[in-house]
Amino acid sequence: RFPFSDIQDEDIEVSDSEIRNFYRANQDMFKREKTWRFSYVTFSKDATADDTLRTMNRLRDFQDEFAQTQRDSIYLVQRRSETNYFTNFLSPNDVRPEHLVAFDLEPGQVSDPFAFGSKVHMVKLLEARPAGANYTRARQIVLRGGEDVRAENLQLAESLMAQLRDGSASFGTLARVQSTDRSSANRGGELGFLSRDDRDAAITTPLFNASVGSLVGPIVHNNQIFIFEVTGRTNRDVRFADLSRTVEADAMETVERQASEADDFAFFAREDGFENEAERAGLEVMEAVATAGNPFISGLGQSQIILNNLENMRRGRISDVIETDDFFIVLRVDNITDAGVRPLDDVRQQIEPLVRSEKRRQVMEQRVASLRDQYSDLDALAESQDKTVRSVSSLRMNATNISGAGREPIVVGAAFGLTEGQLSNPVVGDNAVFLLVVDQRTMADPSEMSSADRRQIADRLQQSRSQAFGAVWVDRLKDGARIRDHRRLHTQL
Repeated sequence: RFPFSDIQDEDIEVSDSEIRNFYRANQDMFKREKTWRFSYVTFSKDATADDTLRTMNRLRDFQDEFAQTQRDSIYLVQRRSETNYFTNFLSPNDVRPEHLVAFDLEPGQVSDPFAFGSKVHMVKLLEARPAGANYTRARQIVLRGGEDVRAENLQLAESLMAQLRDGSASFGTLARVQSTDRSSANRGGELGFLSRDDRDAAITTPLFNASVGSLVGPIVHNNQIFIFEVTGRTNRDVRFADLSRTVEADAMETVERQASEADDFAFFAREDGFENEAERAGLEVMEAVATAGNPFISGLGQSQIILNNLENMRRGRISDVIETDDFFIVLRVDNITDAGVRPLDDVRQQIEPLVRSEKRRQVMEQRVASLRDQYSDLDALAESQDKTVRSVSSLRMNATNISGAGREPIVVGAAFGLTEGQLSNPVVGDNAVFLLVVDQRTMADPSEMSSADRRQIADRLQQSRSQAFGAVWVDRLKDGARIRDHRRLHTQL
């Protein structure tokens, strides 16, 4: 085996004429579809703080009714709650963060509505019973790092403790900004309730010894520095119900307002200029590139509707408002590149390594051919080049890989075409040039096929023929069809 990589770059020169010849002979490699480069602004259809408040007020209307009902499971269904009814008691450390409010309630009491994530919740405590252990509720700030940053992190931890003690910063704010444990940091450091077995004793012992409301730390443990705030204790298991709703953008108050703002932007952008209107409205102008036939647009995701609009726009034109599932968008086409072959100057850097690789193959093939003319024995040839003759056994005709050589289907095919004992001519594979000698070959004997083998082959041939027929049928159907794409008209309605 003579790898192409044995040919050094300094042994190969690539001329300008070779690059040009490769470019002319491989035009299909450098074809491009029509592309549009455009600037755009978006108007989100996401729910707003006002939508959250509206959802909270809707749930608040049910608060008394929820407290009085005796059929909580049915009531959650009737009010379209998005949280299932809990039938079992939960220990404190099994309760999810959004349901921790249950420990602040008495049986039958309902919490005020509150937002958590993308939902608004209203929790009713159904029952409480003594737990088998005591639990401590805490928040944490974690500073991660090895020995090289420990002194720096300890100094930062002391600074954070000072801010917490003098009240100049809240624990939740510092956790969100400073903590390296992002799962708890996003909740203001909230851990929920812990049992003594949930963490190492180096953590839980000082937490359980501290009083509620106190700070604990800094604690250095496992290359991390911890600061805790103890926020509660309980020895109750609870069972509760949660009436929850996803906060959705109001069709009139939010979505229609954003649509109207997008429409105003499009109008004034045509009058006063795209950038000027974006600056006046406080909107960020972003850029993207779209390619004909590819509905995925970087930064915007999958959007056939945007592609449809671009296909009917000229350079410099500002679009009408385009609505997608997630936002309204107004765009301006900055440049259009028609379909065709990319200029040589644009692809020269791509072509040169391809030409160099091809020449490397040619040089190696010539070297091996020269050696083949000098030697008729594989062992003698290998010794002259300080190489090792490798053996391969049990190589099947349908194999694509050769042990020790990687993927080389051409070499496998060549092996099955050689006369036994004959030294082959150079075989140019995917990664190297090979010289082979076939020691023994056993071909399959059709008369030894079992009936199961015959059925399997017949089924495979039938499947291939059906696929080929289907492909021809679809191609002929396309050739005879007269289809016009009017989807763009639908998007403009």
